[in-house]
Amino acid sequence: MVERDGEHGVSGDGFQTKFNHTRAERKRELHKLILAHSDIHAAFNAAEHFLSIMIAHAGANRKEYAGMDHPLYNPLVEAIVISYARPFTTNNSLGELKKEWHKFSHPRIQRAHEKLLKARNELIAHSDMLVRNVKIHPPGRSAVKGCNTVGVGYAIRTYSFSIPHVIDFRDTALDLAKRLHATVETLLNELYEGMDLPAKGFDLRFDEGL
Repeated sequence: MVERDGEHGVSGDGFQTKFNHTRAERKRELHKLILAHSDIHAAFNAAEHFLSIMIAHAGANRKEYAGMDHPLYNPLVEAIVISYARPFTTNNSLGELKKEWHKFSHPRIQRAHEKLLKARNELIAHSDMLVRNVKIHPPGRSAVKGCNTVGVGYAIRTYSFSIPHVIDFRDTALDLAKRLHATVETLLNELYEGMDLPAKGFDLRFDEGL
């Protein structure tokens, strides 16, 4: 029987048919996917909340950058990006989601996924000097249309996301949350269906037991 590190061969009729992770490894994967689903669902909820506020605000205040003058605009965008990107970030305990979770069937959603992870690395978790560029402005001039500065001023040139972008982010989070939930349900059934379980809830442990 052939064995790989952390995997045990499953034999049939005298030859190798497939490889299967141990129960402890599958429980670790279940733990990771449950946490990922929680984070992605939080990103979806944040995007829904953003849209419920900003679409109405933009409609009542038609300006060049619709909705961006709302005080919750940037904080909610950051919440979406942070929650969405967390499962794709390397950590010391469970590790990031596998490459298969980076792939989407619709090009629009695939692009939104990539934008979210790029924004996490450039804008939210880190301040990339090439992306968040500080400019100094002489007195009387301002980067803000229709405004002047008193004395020497400054501005940060960067990029942000419009309401249509956030619609894409919401749809991406919904797509991924559904897929994660389906996989979690499958793993739960594989691990626990038909077992004699305790009457009360119990901690998920990375061992060969419950």
